[in-house]
Amino acid sequence: MIGMDSTITADRRRAHARVGAAATAAFLALLLLGALKANADPPQRTPAATPTVEPAQPPPSEPDRGFGRRRGGGPPGGGGGFVPAPDSGGSLS
Repeated sequence: MIGMDSTITADRRRAHARVGAAATAAFLALLLLGALKANADPPQRTPAATPTVEPAQPPPSEPDRGFGRRRGGGPPGGGGGFVPAPDSGGSLS
């Protein structure tokens, strides 16, 4: 049995060496491909479209009056703006 253990250990070492060599070769191949691709010419790009210029809008003939709000910020008439809750139709008792 002692001789058999040494052959298994040697086989494992050879297998690990083969796997390591294959992984190293694959890494170097990918590294080489990446270096070659980085040196390739960049893709041709189409020039950006030039923006169109729109004609200027004439100024309004009347001054802007806002949205019907007064400068004080409240509604016309000076109310507090309280709105009661809608009636749910239920009884109070």
